[in-house]
Amino acid sequence: MKEPLSVCIPARNEEKGIGNTLESVFRQNYDGELDVLVCANGCSENDRTEEIVRQMQRDYPIRLISTSEIGKPNAWNMLRDAARNDLIIYADADVIISAHAFSNIVQRMQEQDDMVTVGGLLTPYHDDSDFITRALYPELTTLGCICGGLYGIRDDAIQDRFTEYGFSEMPKDIIAEDTWLTLLAGEGRWCIERQARVIIRPHTWKEMFKTERRHMRAKKQLEEDYGAIFEENSDDKFFMKESFLGKTKRRLGRIYHAKGLKGKTEVVVNYIMRQYIRHITRKHLATEELDSYAGVWEVSESSKRPIPIDMMYNRN
Repeated sequence: MKEPLSVCIPARNEEKGIGNTLESVFRQNYDGELDVLVCANGCSENDRTEEIVRQMQRDYPIRLISTSEIGKPNAWNMLRDAARNDLIIYADADVIISAHAFSNIVQRMQEQDDMVTVGGLLTPYHDDSDFITRALYPELTTLGCICGGLYGIRDDAIQDRFTEYGFSEMPKDIIAEDTWLTLLAGEGRWCIERQARVIIRPHTWKEMFKTERRHMRAKKQLEEDYGAIFEENSDDKFFMKESFLGKTKRRLGRIYHAKGLKGKTEVVVNYIMRQYIRHITRKHLATEELDSYAGVWEVSESSKRPIPIDMMYNRN
C-alpha cells in the first residue's frame, strides 16, 4: 500500500460544490489510507455546507471541523493541526479532482527528497462559457505557482521552512496562501504535476476585474510584508518582472503554437483583455491601503456553480 494521506478541504459557504468535491476524493485511484477532513469556517446561517458533510458522513469516513472564524489561512492551520499524516493534500471545496491526481502528486513528491509542495494542474470546465471567457481561461492553465485548488505538502518539510523563517503557523492575514507557500518552499522545491488534473469552473470575464483585484492585492501584500523574507526564494518571473523582450518572445510563442485560426485568435483576445483589465484594476488600487484588504478574498459567484462529476470524471 501507498503512504497514508490526509486530505484537507477548507469550506466557507460551499453548499453548491462540496458534495461533488468529496465524491471525487473518494473516487480516487489511490491504494493508501485516506484521512479526510473538512473545515467549515465562518459559514453563514443559511448555508448548508455542514449539513451536506454530515449527510455524507453516513457513507464516508469524513471528519468535520467547525469554526466561526473566517479566512482560509485559519482553516488551513486548523486542518494541518488535525491531520494525522505527514503527507497532506489540500483541495478547494468547489473542484473535481481527477482519478489519479493523488497518486501523481505523491509519486512526484517521493521522487525528490527535498520537495516541499506539489500542485495540480488547473483544467477549466467550459460547458456554456462564452468566447471571451474561454479565451481568458484556456485549457491546462498554469499560474507560475502551485494552485490553491489542489496541492500536496509534506508536513515535516513545511515545518522546517516555518522554523527557518520564524513562523509558528501560516499568518492569518495571508490573501493568497498558494502563492505564499510557493515562496516559502523556495526555488526547486515546488512544482506542478501536469497529470494531476483539478477541474474548476472559471468565473466569467465579467467577474475578471474582481479576480484581478484579488491577485494584485495578494501580490502587493507579498512584496510589502514578505518580499524581503523570501527574496532568496523568488525570481523575476515569479514577481512578474520579466523583461519586455522575454514577454514578447513568450507571447509570440503562444500564438505560434496555438492550433488553427480560432486558437490563435483566443491567444490574442486573452492578451488584449488581460492587459485592459490589469490597467483598469491598477488605477482603482493605486490609492488603496494594504490594511484595508488584508485577508480579503472576494467571491466570484459565477465560479460556484457545481460541476457535474459524472461528466467530468472521465477526464483523468
